[in-house]
Amino acid sequence: MKPIKLIAAFTFLSLSVAGQTATPKSIAAPPDSVSDPNDLAKREEPIFLIVEKMPEFKGGENAMKKFISENIMYPKQEYDKGISGTCYVAFVVDKDGSITDVQISRGIQNGPACNAEAKRVVQSMPKWTPGIQNGRAVKVRYTMPVKFTNEKPAGK
Repeated sequence: MKPIKLIAAFTFLSLSVAGQTATPKSIAAPPDSVSDPNDLAKREEPIFLIVEKMPEFKGGENAMKKFISENIMYPKQEYDKGISGTCYVAFVVDKDGSITDVQISRGIQNGPACNAEAKRVVQSMPKWTPGIQNGRAVKVRYTMPVKFTNEKPAGK
């Protein structure tokens, strides 16, 4: 099967207000209420939305664009139907730079294969340089748009 060339645009979007954090819904009590403050294993790490130094794909934005363009495939069935649009992929860059909790925050309507492909490629990204807050690596939630553009070559 011959791969279909994908024209994709990638930009970063940071969400929310500086200093605000989001934590998983499964936390029943804030970390300060742990009965033994020395038991760090029981504490959940906050997930930041904005930090002093945001996480970065190793090699920078151009390296990330190259990685995605070399690894993403426009799903043939959706390409043939003329389906295009932007899929917003949210994920967490962990303290060690690994990509976790990848989700489609807003997908392409009638484009489930495009949404799944964008998620697959983000999950396959190598480790990033983690975000830094108060001099230490922290978890940061990131949202990235992946644009699928179905442009037929002129004159064909």
